[in-house]
Amino acid sequence: MLKKIFVLYSAQIYKAIMPLIFVPVILRILGSENYGLVAFFSMLISLVGLLDAGIGSTFIKLVSTNRFNELKFKQVLAIFSKVCVFFLFVSLSVIAAFYFQANYIAEKWLNTTIEYDTVIACMKLIGMILGGMYLKSFLSSFINGMERQELNAIWGVFYTSFFYIGSYFALKYVSNNLVTFFQTILLVTLFDLLITILIMLYLSIKNIKYLEKNTKSGYEYENDEKLSFLNIIKFSLQLSGLSTIWVIASQIDKIVLSKYVQLSDYAHYQIAAQLAATITIFTIPLTQYLLPRLSVLFHDGRFDDFINIFSKSLLAYVIIVSPIIPFFFIFGDQLITLWVGSAELAVHINIYAQWLVGGAFFVGLINFVFICLYAQDKLKQHFYAYATYSAVAIPLSVLVAKFYGASYSALFVFSHSLLFWIAWGGFYFFRNIPGLIIPFIIIIVATLGISLIVFNGWYQLMSLLMLPLIYVIVAPVINLLISMVIFYSFRMKFKKTLRRIKFQS
Repeated sequence: MLKKIFVLYSAQIYKAIMPLIFVPVILRILGSENYGLVAFFSMLISLVGLLDAGIGSTFIKLVSTNRFNELKFKQVLAIFSKVCVFFLFVSLSVIAAFYFQANYIAEKWLNTTIEYDTVIACMKLIGMILGGMYLKSFLSSFINGMERQELNAIWGVFYTSFFYIGSYFALKYVSNNLVTFFQTILLVTLFDLLITILIMLYLSIKNIKYLEKNTKSGYEYENDEKLSFLNIIKFSLQLSGLSTIWVIASQIDKIVLSKYVQLSDYAHYQIAAQLAATITIFTIPLTQYLLPRLSVLFHDGRFDDFINIFSKSLLAYVIIVSPIIPFFFIFGDQLITLWVGSAELAVHINIYAQWLVGGAFFVGLINFVFICLYAQDKLKQHFYAYATYSAVAIPLSVLVAKFYGASYSALFVFSHSLLFWIAWGGFYFFRNIPGLIIPFIIIIVATLGISLIVFNGWYQLMSLLMLPLIYVIVAPVINLLISMVIFYSFRMKFKKTLRRIKFQS
C-alpha cells in the first residue's frame, strides 16, 4: 500500500511541477495572447471528458471486482472490447467536429487578433489531440481497475516530460509559433495512446494466464450471474450525470470568459486555474487508490478497514493541503512573481488564483463524499445533490462571468464550492459517519489556525529583514514541520478517536 501511494504521489508531484517550470517559459516564447489559445485548449480537454459518459469509471469498478474470477474477467474483457469500438467512433467524431467547425470557433467564439489561418490550423490539430486523449483516458480505466495505477503513474511521468520538454524544444529550435506547438503535442498524444494500449494488453494477458493456472479463486462472489450491458449502463448513467454536471459546473466560468474577454486576459485566468489544479497532486493519486480499494472492502463487508483507510486519507488531505488557502492570500503575489518573473503579471494572476486555489481545496473535500458513495453503489444520492447544487451554481456562474468579469468569477467559484461542501459534505457525514465530524472540525480549524500564525509571522520577518523573495518557499516547509510536531504529540488521542468511528450505512 505505502509503496503504491509513494509512486502515485511522486508521479503526481512531478506532473504538477513540470507545468510550473515550463508554463512561464512557453508563455514568454508565445506571448499572452497566443498562450491564451493554449489555455483554451486546456479548457477543452476538461470538456471532452463529458463524452466518457461515466463508462471509464464504471470499468474501474467492474475490472477491480471481477479480476480474480476467470469467467467473469473474460466477460469483462469481451464487454470492454465492444465499448472500445464505441469510444473509437466518438474519438473520430470529435476530430471531424473540430476539422469542419474550426472556422466557426475562429470567427464567432474567440476574441483574438491572432491570424485567422493560424487559428484554423490550431483548431484542427486540437481536434486530433482531443480525440487521442479521449480514447486513451478510457483505456487507462482498465489499468486502474487492475489496481496497477503505478504503471499509469510511471508512464505519466514520461508522457509529461515529452509533453512539456518536447513542446519547449520544438518552439525554441523548430519554430516559435502555435502550429508547431500543437503539432508536437499531437505526436506526443499518439505515442501516449500506443503505450497505454500496450500496457493494457500486457495486464490482461498476464491476468488470464494467472487465472488459468489458478482455477480456485480466493475471491468469492455472492452473486455469480452473468455480467450484462444493462447493469453496466445503469451504473454508467449515474456516473455520466455526475461527470457532466461536474465538468460543466467547474468549467462554465472558463467557457463564458473565453468568449467575453481578450485571450490575453483569459490566459491569466487560466494560469491561475492551473495553479489551483496543483491540488490534484493530492486528490488524483488518492482517488485512484481509494476507488478500487474501498469498493472491494465494502463489497467484502470489512467496514472497519473501510473507515480506517478513508478517515486517515481525509484527515491527511486536510493537514497537508488546507494551508495552501492562507498561503496564497499572504504570499501569492510573491510566489507567482518567482514563478513567472514579473511582479505586475503576478498581481493580475493572483487576483484569481487566491480564490480558485481555495475553491479547489473544497472541491477536493467533496470528492471524498463521491469516493464513499461510489464504493457503496449509491451514486444516485451524489447525482441528486450535484444536480440541485448545479441548478443554482451554473446559471449564476454564467451571469457572474458575463456581467462582472473574471475577478468576481473566481470569488464565486470559491463561495459556491465552500457552501456545497458545508451543505452536502456535512449532511453525508452526519448520516453515515457522524463520528468523523468532530475530529474533522478540530483538524481543519487547528491546521488553518497554525498556518495563519506561521505565515503571518514569516511575512513580518521577511519584511523586517528584507529577505529575498526566494524565502517565500520556506514558509510552507516551516508550517508543515510545526503542524506535524503538534499533531504527533496528540497522535494517541486521535488514534483512540478514530478507532471509535463506525460506519452507519
